Order: sequence, then structure tokens, then C-alpha cells
Amino acid sequence: MITGNNHLRQVLLEVERKFSRLRVYPLTINGGNPTFHSLKYLGTQTFCDTYFDHRSLLAHAGTWVRQRDGQWQSKIRQAGDYNNSQFREIQNVDEIGHQVHLITKKSQPSSKAFGLTQTAKITTHREAWKADDRFKIVLDHTDFGHVVGEVELEASVTIQSDEEAKKYCGLMDSEITSFMQRYCWAFDPNPAIGKLTAYFARRQSQELP
Repeated sequence: MITGNNHLRQVLLEVERKFSRLRVYPLTINGGNPTFHSLKYLGTQTFCDTYFDHRSLLAHAGTWVRQRDGQWQSKIRQAGDYNNSQFREIQNVDEIGHQVHLITKKSQPSSKAFGLTQTAKITTHREAWKADDRFKIVLDHTDFGHVVGEVELEASVTIQSDEEAKKYCGLMDSEITSFMQRYCWAFDPNPAIGKLTAYFARRQSQELP
């Protein structure tokens, strides 16, 4: 969103680090040492994500477009990788369409999926906690049996450039790193595999003769 003549934009940033499983389940405020300063159980939810792309152009550009329970969302990678992700999030349909057009040169309304093709459909059952009044911890169980968790931070910030967004993301990532190191008793240290990575690996194995 443009807010004035100096081209300031209000953007939503999300930084997440994946973990394979919780070492202590369910999480409790005093499940390890040191204890969380605070911990609130946020309950459970089930949602369906449908992902779209065109010849993998969006994925190669670090952009993901999906419908979550019918609502369009886009994530644009600012830095990181599949397990340590820093994104700018877009929920405005016109902005998503513009971003898709920049990458794929396709120009279609959202009712036609922006001219994209469905690449994956995943139903997820999620449990979530809010720790230390700031960090969201989620544990996801997919409909194809995969389990993965994330520690997330979100921030709505006003920026003038993508470089400013990356700077904010870097600071948020450092906060998550310190948080997970402090409470290492809560998170399994084994390598985590993201839902999409696991989905495509499973589909590929099913297609092999």
C-alpha cells in the first residue's frame, strides 16, 4: 500500500524456521530448563492449501501463490531457504496478479487462477502456541502423514525499499535463532522437511515404475 508521496509501503513480513518435531509434547510452560516466560495454547485448526505455478517460474523466482480455504495469498522470499524462510506476504488479489504477471507474463483474473496451474493440494491439521508473548510455535500434521513444525514471527512494517524489508527480516530471523537456542529442549534437532518438499517427494515416488 502506498502511503503518501514518499512511496512508503505498509507490508507484512513473516520469518519462520522449521523444526522436525517437538521434543516435549504437548508444550508446557515449564517443560524444560529454562522455562518459557509465558506460553499460551492457541488451539487447533484445519485448513486446505492449493498451490499454483506456471512451469515452475514462480518457485524459481522465490514466489509462492496459493489459496488457503479459498482465499488467495502470495509469499515472496526476501532471504533464506526452505527451512529458514523470510517472506513478504501479499493478500491483495490485484497485487498478487501483478506479481504473477511480472514473473510469468500471464495476465488473468483470480477467478481463472491468474492463468496458473494447480501444482499441489494439502490439508493440514495445525496446533499452535504463543511463547513469550511474541513467538508463534506451530506443529502441522498433513493429510499424507507428514509432520513438521515452525517458529514464526510476523511484523507489519512501513518501508521504502525491498532492502529495508530484508533488513527487518534479518533482525527477526536473529530473534528466532536466539529463541530456539534458548529453548532447545523444546525442538527436535533432526533436519526438518517442509510440507511442499515432502509432498512432491511423495508424489514423485508414487509415479516411479
